[in-house]
Amino acid sequence: MFKAQLVDSTVWKKIFESINAIVTETAISVSEQGLTLMAMDTVHVTMISLTLVKEDFEVFEIPAKEEYVLGINTTDLLKMLKRADNTDIITLEFVPEERKLVLKMSRLDSKKSKKFSLSLIDLDATRLPLAQLMEIPLNSVIDIKTKFIHEAMNDAEIYTDAIRIITSEDSITFKSEGSIGEMEYVLEKEEFTAKEMAAAEGTFTISKLKSILKISTLVEAAEIGLGSDAPMRIIFPLLEHSKIIYFLAPRVDQTTEEY
Repeated sequence: MFKAQLVDSTVWKKIFESINAIVTETAISVSEQGLTLMAMDTVHVTMISLTLVKEDFEVFEIPAKEEYVLGINTTDLLKMLKRADNTDIITLEFVPEERKLVLKMSRLDSKKSKKFSLSLIDLDATRLPLAQLMEIPLNSVIDIKTKFIHEAMNDAEIYTDAIRIITSEDSITFKSEGSIGEMEYVLEKEEFTAKEMAAAEGTFTISKLKSILKISTLVEAAEIGLGSDAPMRIIFPLLEHSKIIYFLAPRVDQTTEEY
């Protein structure tokens, strides 16, 4: 069996809220290193890779050399997680013989507790080309506050359902245009941290980007990687040592996206 506990229930809820915005069924892999998950949406536009390392858990127990693959319905799991108060401690437990994931909710200052069980579904751990995607050359890689991305998306939505992101050697620009006019949102290099900066651009669906940014309630900044004719890479640091990575395919015209 294994047991994983995070004192802050908000972390569990926000992580699976962001995952559920992309996929409704996925497989969680559990090993001595921690929890991992890889998934892609049904239209092959957004890919997600979650790594929660054991060092970030208050409790993480699994027999030596054991590994489990847990097929879950993320919608059902999220409904259960949302029944936790923000001050609750959430513990996940799994006993292989029972084929159920058990969620326990409790508080240090209360004798109240809750327990939910979730039947597993038959899914294989998704094998996606994460290593190859991480090796795609990117013209620009920057650390940026997520509030700027939210502002740019909200501005762009006035005109259309897509946003164009352009980087140069000293700035990042967000643009959109429609029948009523156009929008331009510019950040000079003083507003972000540049790791690499060069000319690159891509157009992305705003609703897809909004789904990705659901995780931003846990973090103030993200690393964005942009290349020409390549998926945009967005990395959010989680807790102390963990992370969640997204790849978002660009739109090749006004109606389609592709990897």
